[in-house]
Amino acid sequence: MIRRPTRGLLAAAALAWAAVACHPRPGDAAPPWGPVVLGDTVELSAFAPAAVLIVDVEQISGAAVAEVHLVRVENPAGDAFSLRVRLAWGADGSAAFRGEGVVLGTVGTYPVQAGGRFVLDVADEVRRARAAVRASSAETGLLVLELVPIAADRPLSDALRVRVAPVVWRAGS
Repeated sequence: MIRRPTRGLLAAAALAWAAVACHPRPGDAAPPWGPVVLGDTVELSAFAPAAVLIVDVEQISGAAVAEVHLVRVENPAGDAFSLRVRLAWGADGSAAFRGEGVVLGTVGTYPVQAGGRFVLDVADEVRRARAAVRASSAETGLLVLELVPIAADRPLSDALRVRVAPVVWRAGS
C-alpha cells in the first residue's frame, strides 16, 4: 500500500528546505538590505569570562559598526568590569585564547549593574582582520567576547553574570 504524504509532512519538508536554502553559507556576501546578525546569546562570568564564536569575516567585510547589547547584568557586588570585543583567526583557533587578533572595542557600563547597547566603529579593524584571515590558513574568523577586570588588582566577582545578545553588524551610510 502506498501512502500519500500528509499536509503536515509536506509543510515540514518545505520549511526545512527554506531554512537550508536561506541559511548564509561561508563566502556569501553580506546582504545589502540589512544588518548581519551572527552568533548566539552568551552568558559570561568570572568562571567563564570568554566566549568564542565562529564568524565568516567575508560576511561582515562591509560592516562599519558592530552593535553589542548587554541584555542582563547581575553584579551584586557592584564591581566595575569591561567587555572586550575582538576578532581573531588561525587555523586551529588558538589565537582566540592567546589574546591575539584585532580589538574591535571595549565597553563598560555605568552604573555597573546596568546593561545597554553599545555601538563600536569597526570598519578599519574588520578590514585588517579580513586581510589577515585571507593571508593565513584560516577559513573563518573568531569573534571573542571577554569580560575583563577594570584593573589588574580588582578581579572579577564570583557572582558577576553578563548576558550578551548576538552582535549586529551594520554597513556604513
